[in-house]
Amino acid sequence: MKIVPIFGKNFKAIQYTGEKKDEFHRVFSVWNDPEYLDSFFEKNKMHLSGEFWGNMDVETAITKTLFYVEEFERQFEDLNSKYSRNELVRELDDFFIPLHKIKESGEIISQHKAFFNWLRLYALKLDGDVFIVTGGAIKLTKAMQDSKHTNMELRKIKSCRDYLITQGIITADTIVEEVEF
Repeated sequence: MKIVPIFGKNFKAIQYTGEKKDEFHRVFSVWNDPEYLDSFFEKNKMHLSGEFWGNMDVETAITKTLFYVEEFERQFEDLNSKYSRNELVRELDDFFIPLHKIKESGEIISQHKAFFNWLRLYALKLDGDVFIVTGGAIKLTKAMQDSKHTNMELRKIKSCRDYLITQGIITADTIVEEVEF
């Protein structure tokens, strides 16, 4: 895997070995694909029919998701185009909230999420206000552990965090871009 820049010096993403795209661009690509969404929502119909989403049908879920993706992407484009470096750091810090309500004591690299409705983008925050996207998901359940695909994202973010720590990549100064590790 490698860390690649998305925009600015403070917003990056993991590109997993064997993948053509980094996680930021890959996630938005699949979220914009109606065929992917149809397959995803067909497999996860039971979550759409629960009380959380009010018995939503697959077509409605696809339509809503395509709208959400457009708005979510626009928010990131605005971040990229409107803010200077110092402002961008503050905006990213507001945009990405802690993944867990209770912070782990002694946490060197923290886990965060950005969201628009049921869309989630997961990132690690390093000292020096650098965010590294590790993945994303359509979250249809209350807890990440309640669904196979969101539980996988939880494992990915933890695995990336642990790997970065073991490699000594814990601050903005220790990141080496475009170098596989």
